[in-house]
Amino acid sequence: MLMSRILDLDKQSLSYAGVFGMMEDLQLHGTQFSWLGSIFYVGQLVAEFPAMYLMSRLPLAKFVAVIVILWGAICMCLAAATTFRSFMGARFALGLAEGAVSPAFVTLTSIWYKKKEHPLRIGLWISCNGLAQIVGALMMYGLGHKKMAIAQWKAMFIICGALTAFLGILFFFLMPAGPETAWFLNPQERLIATQRMQTETEGGDQTDFSIPQLKEAMTDIRAYLSFLFGVLMTLPAPVIAVSLQFLKWI
Repeated sequence: MLMSRILDLDKQSLSYAGVFGMMEDLQLHGTQFSWLGSIFYVGQLVAEFPAMYLMSRLPLAKFVAVIVILWGAICMCLAAATTFRSFMGARFALGLAEGAVSPAFVTLTSIWYKKKEHPLRIGLWISCNGLAQIVGALMMYGLGHKKMAIAQWKAMFIICGALTAFLGILFFFLMPAGPETAWFLNPQERLIATQRMQTETEGGDQTDFSIPQLKEAMTDIRAYLSFLFGVLMTLPAPVIAVSLQFLKWI
């Protein structure tokens, strides 16, 4: 799941690029830079429900791989932007790709591990956010002190995007759909891993929408607590500020 943290590095690179000439090259002024940060989350919000539908209809591992490759390609396109509008469009598209990533990785975790094992695994790959910030800062520092044929902030997006697309390609060919098709396990181990998940009558790449599971989530207090946790975590985020500003307008 380290790949998901590389994706976070992609979206965090905006702040790094801002101090290495991007604002001057794009001639940003006023609140335009803030909008570049906010529009990403607008795209993510728009993509949430379509992404949930596609995840329930398509092979999950392949779907995630394609989204990651697209994410990397979009990130590289940020380096080609020459105006505020073109950069806004690319950032919105980047947010659309983000809409499927985090839910998909949580679902992938549920395919391989039991419920009681989820918190530790998910916590480990989410905690790598900090690692991505450290790596990104060091990368931008190195690029910022090196003479290049293109602007340093453009090089940052190209490198991050290329790395993401490369990992997406590896993911497409190496990530099995589930324990029953895991190429790194022998037949006996695949059988044990599959039966292990069947003890909780869950697991596997499901391609249909489960109404009973929806009803269970709607009546589970933990689902609402998780939603509240997410809202409180993102209160300082630009998307909340934009939403409040929108409410003032209406």
